[in-house]
Amino acid sequence: MHLPERMAVPRVSARSERLPRRALALICATALAVRAVIGFWAAGRGEMEGLSWRYHQDALAMVAGYGISRPIETAPPQVRFIALAESLAARGVRLSPAHVPAKDPTRWRPSSLHPPGYAIYLALVYRLFGEPLFFWARAIQALLDALACVLVFRLGRRFVGVRAGLVAAWGYALFLPVAYLATSRVADSLIPALVIATFALLVRALDGA
Repeated sequence: MHLPERMAVPRVSARSERLPRRALALICATALAVRAVIGFWAAGRGEMEGLSWRYHQDALAMVAGYGISRPIETAPPQVRFIALAESLAARGVRLSPAHVPAKDPTRWRPSSLHPPGYAIYLALVYRLFGEPLFFWARAIQALLDALACVLVFRLGRRFVGVRAGLVAAWGYALFLPVAYLATSRVADSLIPALVIATFALLVRALDGA
């Protein structure tokens, strides 16, 4: 199958196809270091107050088998998941359904304030690494965002050339607002890398169509 000429994605010549692995390794390492410094320095400053707490709560509710739910506001919570998880972590134990009472449906309601994607991600991170949850979650986010520099390079090389790809990758690696966002405790932290990956897959699909 061939795309109509007007839909074809312009492509640079084959001379730009080489992959400068050492330069990309340096760019990714620099990007990761920048994100580590920014994440340590920011320490949650500038985030919407209480938002990370709600994501944390929702994630632990899933881990405990309560599903995507949150306590009702008119009664004390049946379980304080964050405090319980931290208490268990001090003993080297991770939260599980065995550590909580059976869910009382009258004291819980669906957690509908935000889409559940980021809470699901946090729940997966907790199952893998436990507490401190946001340390591991932010480390993974920083790593994924640093690796996105490779995709930025590939896109720049694809449309212009190797030099343009390297300049674009360095620009992304050193762009402080993205570094801050990638290490934040909110759902938006995953957006830059996901958007870049989606666009890269789209270009690849068009190339192969």
